[in-house]
Amino acid sequence: MDGPFMNTHRLAVFSVFATLILLFAGGLVTTTASGDAVPDWWFVPISFGTFFPKMTGGVLFEHGHRLVATTVGLLTLALAFLLCRSDKRCWLRRLGLVAVVGVCAQGTLGGLRVHHAGNPAVIAIIHACVAQLFLGALVAIAVATSPRWQAETSEEAPSWLPWITTATSALVFIQIFLGAIRRHTGAGIDVHAVFAVAVSGAILLAAAECFRRERFRRTAASLVTLLFAQIALGIWTYILVRGGFVRSVNASALQTAAITGHLALGGLVHALCVSLAVRSWHVFRLPAGQPALKAAIR
Repeated sequence: MDGPFMNTHRLAVFSVFATLILLFAGGLVTTTASGDAVPDWWFVPISFGTFFPKMTGGVLFEHGHRLVATTVGLLTLALAFLLCRSDKRCWLRRLGLVAVVGVCAQGTLGGLRVHHAGNPAVIAIIHACVAQLFLGALVAIAVATSPRWQAETSEEAPSWLPWITTATSALVFIQIFLGAIRRHTGAGIDVHAVFAVAVSGAILLAAAECFRRERFRRTAASLVTLLFAQIALGIWTYILVRGGFVRSVNASALQTAAITGHLALGGLVHALCVSLAVRSWHVFRLPAGQPALKAAIR
């Protein structure tokens, strides 16, 4: 794979990393209570009627978030263009267009939040969930355009790994949804903590199956490492929230980074789970009697 195909893959990978940075930047807006620092909003990164407002207090976090979001939007448009121009796989071209719709939806939801249209908490929760779906789409594109995609050989022996990794990705998404409810309503922290046990078990099961089948071991090892890091940050966040952490631009930088890092690391865990799921459907044959869904993503 070279030429335009490799360029598409590089752009997809860069877009994934930019989106992870965007997740962290968006998390900082919530953790520092900077969502209302800028009263105006447009589809371009303008705050107080200018591209370059005075970057102090909450404006630093809110306008910084808008700048990163605009960058991700432009990257997504370029990625969709390259896919439509150079990739023959219909499903992948459509996924690129879905990503464009997703990033536009994210911008619109952000604008609704700024203008207090509807319930701010509900909009913020939807905003958080759409961000993860958008990230998952970019990860799938990055995986499917990689040189490894064509180089990976199919497994003749049937495996449940495609379903296991898909279910794990779904559980991680639900956990992120529960986390968004906790962050934006203050409710459900205990449910979020308990559900983390089920998610951890699913991740460990998926990783164990990868090692047993001797496929995707590096990704599986990275996922387990991130899981334990996420558990540590989750415990720290739980202690901070239970201890009365107050969201403010004046809050401890270390505590702010820990709470926001917990959110961003959750996105990275979700990204690795999606990567495993997409690659599993590409490589493995399902047990007898199961639908051959992987034929759709060749």
